[in-house]
Amino acid sequence: MVRTKLILTSFLNVVGILRTAWLIFERQAAHERRATVFDPSRDDPTSGGHKMKVEW
Repeated sequence: MVRTKLILTSFLNVVGILRTAWLIFERQAAHERRATVFDPSRDDPTSGGHKMKVEW
């Protein structure tokens, strides 16, 4: 009985640690995706007064 409780407690601790690590990883990945999507230094044409060069 005690051995089963120890194994179960150990298993739940490992699951909790892995879940926490996964959440941290996902938060960091989301932050990197956000940084690439909303990067103000991109050279994409915008509607804020920038004109595109027309090449014929």
